[in-house]
Amino acid sequence: MSIADRIRAMITDYSAEEIATSLRIPLDLIEGILNGTVDERSLQDFDPSSKVTLVDKHIITRGNVLGILENPKLAAEIALYLSKSQATAVIDLEKYPTLPIHLGIEVKDIPRITNYLWDNDLTKTEYKNNLYLYAIPPNTEINLSPLFKSYPSVIINCSIEQMPNIYPLVDVFYIPMEQNDAGVYRLYQIFLHYKQYESHTHIVWICKNNSEKYLTRLRSFTNAYVAGCLFDTNYSKYIEKILEPILPARKKRRWFS
Repeated sequence: MSIADRIRAMITDYSAEEIATSLRIPLDLIEGILNGTVDERSLQDFDPSSKVTLVDKHIITRGNVLGILENPKLAAEIALYLSKSQATAVIDLEKYPTLPIHLGIEVKDIPRITNYLWDNDLTKTEYKNNLYLYAIPPNTEINLSPLFKSYPSVIINCSIEQMPNIYPLVDVFYIPMEQNDAGVYRLYQIFLHYKQYESHTHIVWICKNNSEKYLTRLRSFTNAYVAGCLFDTNYSKYIEKILEPILPARKKRRWFS
């Protein structure tokens, strides 16, 4: 059975949104197959195990599990950006999570919007189109595998204490850091423990004026990629640049490294 035939068979039992999530294909392509506006031959080379597949001039990314160290605001902005093109789950694992606030959710609405990550029952209440907020119930051991199986993109904000468990799970781990001597020294200490993950660590400077001297100091102990800078509190302006290496449709530039 072809992918297109499978989609048409599934529509009797599932919505187009559920099929898109299950097959990890953008919703507009699912709808195009169902209404006949997309040539189903464009899906004949679709490979669900491939990291990146080009289908009818659409770029499909899968397996993007992104970790962020102790910056729920950055995690929220990344989730909002990625949800524009594909189903995205976001979860804040810090002890006192604030990520829902950075998504723009009113405090009174947080219980209604949040999906709790139970072991055997993955609920899918949508906050916005393609965006799902998750949380871990109190006294529950963390099990993130249901998210990885259900969503093309998963964003995880975690504490520094959780790094040993989260680092091995992610494709990219973002470390936002103040661009000053203290920030560089903190990065030095982090890489003493996590040097083996250097290749998929992306540093994001938090600074007012980007200074090359801190890059020079950084390069004395790590070659970790510097994804960009956050120059003010409006993080959304910088997200596309920060995510550039994982957006295969765009030309990659290395302005900051």
